[in-house]
Amino acid sequence: MESRNPLTKKTISLTVTPDSGISDIDPEEVVISFMIPDTDEVRSDVIKSFCHYVNFFESRNSAEEWISQSEKKDDLLILSLEDAYMIALRRNELQLGEILIPYKDY
Repeated sequence: MESRNPLTKKTISLTVTPDSGISDIDPEEVVISFMIPDTDEVRSDVIKSFCHYVNFFESRNSAEEWISQSEKKDDLLILSLEDAYMIALRRNELQLGEILIPYKDY
């Protein structure tokens, strides 16, 4: 996957798979912004209230600068890619549960 840092516009690339996790990270110092979603806001518009605040950054400093300029700065955190991956796995298990079981063998 490829993404751009919303502040510097630098390209960030990485590969994510369910079996091997995260690999091919460029640059190596990538972090991700994350927001604990407000359930009511997410239900009304998930893109505007959540997705716009989850971004990749080539460094922690860049993420901190972007967050400091955000109207949601008090609700945002910086996560390592590993932590974000684990949150996504856990969320999918909780939300999709039994649906995922047949695919775990692939």
